[in-house]
Amino acid sequence: MLKPVENEVEKGGLAQFCVEHREVSWLALIAVLVWGGLSYTKLGQQEDPTIPQRTAMLVTVFPGATASKVEELVSKPIERKISELKSIEEIKTTSRPGISTMTIKQLPSSTATIDQEWDKVRAKIQEVQLPEGTRTPWLNTDFGNTITLLFGLVSPPITEAECVARANLLRDSLADLRRAAPATNHAAIAAFLPSMDANSIEVLRGRFEVAVRAAGLAKEVRTTQGNSFMLADLETAACRADLERFIAEFTRMIMGTDRELYHPDFTRPILLMGDEYPLPQIRASLQLSHS
Repeated sequence: MLKPVENEVEKGGLAQFCVEHREVSWLALIAVLVWGGLSYTKLGQQEDPTIPQRTAMLVTVFPGATASKVEELVSKPIERKISELKSIEEIKTTSRPGISTMTIKQLPSSTATIDQEWDKVRAKIQEVQLPEGTRTPWLNTDFGNTITLLFGLVSPPITEAECVARANLLRDSLADLRRAAPATNHAAIAAFLPSMDANSIEVLRGRFEVAVRAAGLAKEVRTTQGNSFMLADLETAACRADLERFIAEFTRMIMGTDRELYHPDFTRPILLMGDEYPLPQIRASLQLSHS
């Protein structure tokens, strides 16, 4: 005769326990919130927090000794003594003729604890019996500190005389390009690039010609280059706004960004419509580049 199988009640585990013992759940939640609040108030609040320096360099000079003597009489005794400290994580030693260089690394800890351990390291070093003639070991605990020094080298601002010289240069170069042709339906684009060599300017000039023809802005394109400048003459019916838009897009394509497009020595490209004199445009480009 078969006995009826009793339905076993499945246990709900931690979830069932929390439901049945709500007071324990509330107590645990409050404890976690209090713990989190106290931990938050103790967090570091510096913008650039100081990271404890756990690595130091120990240098010991033993004049006249060979590398093997330095290792046997200087490096190994110091290593054995320092290794007695439990806070030492790693020691790397290089023994060369007349000098022992040792990199000592401590286990992670607070700044105060690490400073105390460096004092213990100094005490251990003084206990080592070094051979006669050995200089006092030097422990550099600022070994990992770095200092960043940035230099920016730029040319001095362009004077009025240089502006006039550039304007005359563009005017004469443009006259050679147009070969006495009328300036009607012509526009010129010039750029001064004092920090670029002739080969780089030639590559840039080729890319500019390809971009102009691809945009369909000009029936004919003539370009030339000189000492740190590039000049292009376009036979075009496009208005100033269309050409300025093309210059901005081409510059963005070359530089790869919308901001800080220009090197401090560079000036913005100059657009000359017809037989417009370059000097006002050069002055305006200088003001925009340095603003």
